[in-house]
Amino acid sequence: MQEEVKNLNDCKTGEAMTEMQVQALKKKLDNFRAIPCRWVSAFKSESRVRCRIVAKDIRKGTSARSLGFSSPTPSIESLHCVLTLAANRNYRLCSMDVAHAFMHSPIPRGENICLRMPMSISYDDGSMVYLYLHRSLNGLRNASLHWLQLLAETIRSIGLWADEIEPCVHGGCVKIGGKALGYALLIAYVDDVLIATSNEETEKAIHHALNQVVPVKITGHILEAEHGGGELVFIGRRITRSPGHSAVMLSVDDSYLAQTFHDYNITSGSSAVPDVAQHLEKTMSDKQAMLRLSPESYTRFRKALGKLLWLSPSRHDLKLFMSIIGTQQSEPMQGTEYSSICVAFFIP
Repeated sequence: MQEEVKNLNDCKTGEAMTEMQVQALKKKLDNFRAIPCRWVSAFKSESRVRCRIVAKDIRKGTSARSLGFSSPTPSIESLHCVLTLAANRNYRLCSMDVAHAFMHSPIPRGENICLRMPMSISYDDGSMVYLYLHRSLNGLRNASLHWLQLLAETIRSIGLWADEIEPCVHGGCVKIGGKALGYALLIAYVDDVLIATSNEETEKAIHHALNQVVPVKITGHILEAEHGGGELVFIGRRITRSPGHSAVMLSVDDSYLAQTFHDYNITSGSSAVPDVAQHLEKTMSDKQAMLRLSPESYTRFRKALGKLLWLSPSRHDLKLFMSIIGTQQSEPMQGTEYSSICVAFFIP
């Protein structure tokens, strides 16, 4: 918790205020918003718990879409496209992790947001602390938008443009001081960034530009085919290039579905293509198949479906099955669950 408060201060996330100052701002600013926040904790490792201040940006009767906010992430097709071009052009790949991306993202002019800090944070006299935000924070509905705007502005300065349909994908010729260094593709999954570049100089230029505004750590490298290839992990998927071959492979760890196999008592796979449609059609005539899932079964089904959907981009033979099963994910029945088990059986 102390480290998180230090990060808020180091990133100049906001200005501490008293309740009296906040009341004065409310009278002065028409669009002023004072919202609560809370601590969110999670195990980072066996010996470390990470704590984050998260805004509770909730408004009854409205959705993020109705307010014009969105949190786009790249489609799997865009990742496939970037990897295909990287393989075709024998580009080097580099994965990066951005630290405190939201905390470094400026809040645009005209947005006046103040956080009521948790009671564990107070002034010396015990009074409540408010934080008037200069930068974004986890939990704000438009935090991801602020970060994407900062990212786009930063890399636009060196020649990379954002795709109109896929705003998380960028590309172009990197130029520094009017000198063209090379071509690059960049795909951002919130604070996880993957870049494909035609040479090392271009890669370093992008890393330097990003590191000027946010702390960026390089987490993996894949070199050109003639330089040995390599392996890295991006958003939980493994990307591999063998030495001497420009092609790249996309996969997940062999143990990825171990918990799903255990939950459904699956001990071996099958090479028989599952007839998913047949099992789903039973929901129209088979009384047993039409029964709703129990809360326990529903939780198990949702976990399995999520894992299979995440796996399917690296297994094109599963994508059709998952798109069919996905049509019933809001109100699954026993026939729906059995269909997903058949797909899991199909994975050797």
